[in-house]
Amino acid sequence: AEAKALHLKVVSMGDVFQLPRQALSLYGSQVTADDNPNLFCIARPKTKALLAYGLKEVLADFPEIDAIMVRIGENYPLGPLAGNPPFQGSCGGLSYVQRIRQVVEVIYNQVVEESGKTYIHRAWDLGANGTHAQPEVAREAFKGLEGKKGLVLSFKQTQTDFWRHNPVNPNIGDLKGEQMVEFQMAREYEGKGAFPDYQGEIIAAGAPEIE
Repeated sequence: AEAKALHLKVVSMGDVFQLPRQALSLYGSQVTADDNPNLFCIARPKTKALLAYGLKEVLADFPEIDAIMVRIGENYPLGPLAGNPPFQGSCGGLSYVQRIRQVVEVIYNQVVEESGKTYIHRAWDLGANGTHAQPEVAREAFKGLEGKKGLVLSFKQTQTDFWRHNPVNPNIGDLKGEQMVEFQMAREYEGKGAFPDYQGEIIAAGAPEIE
């Protein structure tokens, strides 16, 4: 209510997968990876159903939410939750791209098509490959979805993490549709923004390390 009073949109953020730890013991091989009983696998219909229902429940309980922002490259479950990035473990013979695609399809269907909200997909990763910084992989993963109403693709401005020596992410501007560019303004190794902030010039003109 406070956000809406300030004319701000409300965005709920989270990692995929993060589901109740009990799901692993309750459903076993119906949700887990082929080679690891502690990892969720998107190839399983039950995993898809749990992911979709979790999103549906949140949006039903909090209809004021404008967008769901999902990160797939890192995962830090706490308390009663268990979770992992979708590319971990052996998963029904699915390739990396197929896994990402199936995750995106489940979330898009529930968030955009069923709930009428915006889905912000963070193609977050620490490597220079995958959907985050490898255009040919991103094009394959989002083929037919890029440019669709309600989907925003979000990329860090750097090719891997926010280190200044990294070149610009080649995915920026390469795919169709709405994009968001992530830039860390309060970096933990640069005083968390406590010093006079010089980051704006670096993002506008490029860091000296990459000229």
